Amino acid sequence: NYADNKICFTEPIMRDKSIPQAVQSFLNSQGGSLFIGIKDNPEDGEEKIVGLQFDRNYYELKNKGPISDDKFKDKLRTDIEHSLETNLYSTIRLSQLVDYDWWHIDGKIFLEIIIPSAKAPVFYKHLYKTEPDKGKEIMFNLTYKEGRTEMKGPSKKLDEFFVREGSHKSPITTFEEFTNYYRTHFI
Repeated sequence: NYADNKICFTEPIMRDKSIPQAVQSFLNSQGGSLFIGIKDNPEDGEEKIVGLQFDRNYYELKNKGPISDDKFKDKLRTDIEHSLETNLYSTIRLSQLVDYDWWHIDGKIFLEIIIPSAKAPVFYKHLYKTEPDKGKEIMFNLTYKEGRTEMKGPSKKLDEFFVREGSHKSPITTFEEFTNYYRTHFI
């Protein structure tokens, strides 16, 4: 069973890119588990299980006070589901695919997102203009389009497609690679 670790969810790069891409790579491959609240490569003497205190602090700051474990878990799960629906695209409903298990070890809570292999391709949407010089124009019926309407500013970059190769995610960058992968994995 393949697994990946992320230290937190609520940090913007995690919420908008790292975690959606990790989930997507599992969905496009053989599935696996994504653990949130686990440090991937701790330094000597550091704990591997850091828990979800960073995320809990974020929600308590927004709430202007302490929140119960149940309310924290509900808010975190809701925000993860929203992030997946916002940042990923597929013909299948993503929130119905993944499952959540909460773990408690040594007084720390961490989350396991259990991700199956999807029956259809899942793409990471380019909603933000972060690499304008690397974009590609999208051609429909011999007419160039600017891309998604959700984008902030014009972007011409295609959605990304990631798969798992062992312990890391890998992009498929050409139409030929995608076509070959689609034929062998989804058909």
